[in-house]
Amino acid sequence: MNARTFLEHAVIAIALAFAVAAVLGWSRIPRALSALLTILAGASIVGLIALVVNHVMFPFNLDLMESVVLQHARRAMHGQPIYPVPTPRFVPLAYNALLYIIAIPFLRIFGDTLQTLRVVSVIGLAGSVVAIFIIVREATRSAWWGVIATGLFCAAYPVMDAYLDTAHSDAWLLCCALWGTYLVSRESRNAHLAGILVLVAGFWFKQHGAVFAGTALLYLTWREGIRASLVY
Repeated sequence: MNARTFLEHAVIAIALAFAVAAVLGWSRIPRALSALLTILAGASIVGLIALVVNHVMFPFNLDLMESVVLQHARRAMHGQPIYPVPTPRFVPLAYNALLYIIAIPFLRIFGDTLQTLRVVSVIGLAGSVVAIFIIVREATRSAWWGVIATGLFCAAYPVMDAYLDTAHSDAWLLCCALWGTYLVSRESRNAHLAGILVLVAGFWFKQHGAVFAGTALLYLTWREGIRASLVY
């Protein structure tokens, strides 16, 4: 068992123990477990930051497709077609183009390298972390639970196959899904419209975003009626 697996198992075990202690009313144990959970959540956050820094600075491919994604971003930066007719020299990937487009200013300023493209992904990862903290804090009215949720998300980094800090669009898809869903859940129609736009942006990062955008449209139609939801 490696250190990360041990940490994940420890978090689950302590969370269960915390729930049992809370039910049984053991006054001191919940406080101690709260402190331990906070420490573990903080360790997960710090551990992920260290891992992300290590991955971003890695000089070679973290997976087989990173260099191909960089090719697409370079074509976008130079104003070349992103999806030309396939040739032996270049075959475009079947992914949507928003990652390549938002990466253009970063590539121009910091250089068209894998490290720069990974930084763009890390910004999406950071957006997801902030979204989770805010969503859980508002739902529980507790910043502590927001920190715990953030720590659990960081501890679950391997669940996403370690793709959230590579030169891929996964981090931005997740970021758009979280923020879009959060905005759609608000009371304001302006927030609903903004949420739909964010979810549509998620689709342009990766096709899977259509699931989130379509579900949000169905939810708003059910909640507000067909006529009122036509604006979306």
